[in-house]
Amino acid sequence: MSNKTFNVSGCTSDACIVSDNGNATVNVGDWVQWNKTGSASSISITVKKGTDKDIWGDTPPAPYPNATSSNWRGTVQFVGDGGEDYSVGCTCGSNSSSHDPRITVATGGNR
Repeated sequence: MSNKTFNVSGCTSDACIVSDNGNATVNVGDWVQWNKTGSASSISITVKKGTDKDIWGDTPPAPYPNATSSNWRGTVQFVGDGGEDYSVGCTCGSNSSSHDPRITVATGGNR
């Protein structure tokens, strides 16, 4: 298993600052975690439903380790269509931004 952790460290006027630009290649069974660091006062993860089959299955990313946590985590359940577009939202003071990276699934089973 090769789990992936992103740091969401702040905001610019038009995007969230995310380590590795928010993009990663993972395997089925891996978890992906987004940690709120730096000047970001809050973060959120939104899965973009569209033509992609959902790699998260019935359990999309959520606050982790509990519902009031500032960090988010999801476990990759399926290859889907090979990846998932998602949005990282962040707030820094009165500035809210978002960033639209992609998680690619390299190996594993099918949905």
